[in-house]
Amino acid sequence: MVIIKANQPLSTKVPVKDFKSRFTGSEMRAIDQAALEDDDVYRYDKLVDSVANVDLKDPVTISGLSHLTSLGILTPEREKEILRIRYGN
Repeated sequence: MVIIKANQPLSTKVPVKDFKSRFTGSEMRAIDQAALEDDDVYRYDKLVDSVANVDLKDPVTISGLSHLTSLGILTPEREKEILRIRYGN
């Protein structure tokens, strides 16, 4: 049984594996393909892979996902869903 104390803030940090599992297979393939031609996508993907946890409130995380949305890889709805802080992340 998990006990949650009142007013306990949810963590904005998620392990990279959990963060990447928020993407669909087709989104991940599109990111891989875009990284071959877009330096910003390549850099963002490498930065994500270089950390243990991704902070969903970090400006780098937010701007990286916003760039993926601007390229049409993500929809605005998917971007919001990926950034949503979840219980137990």
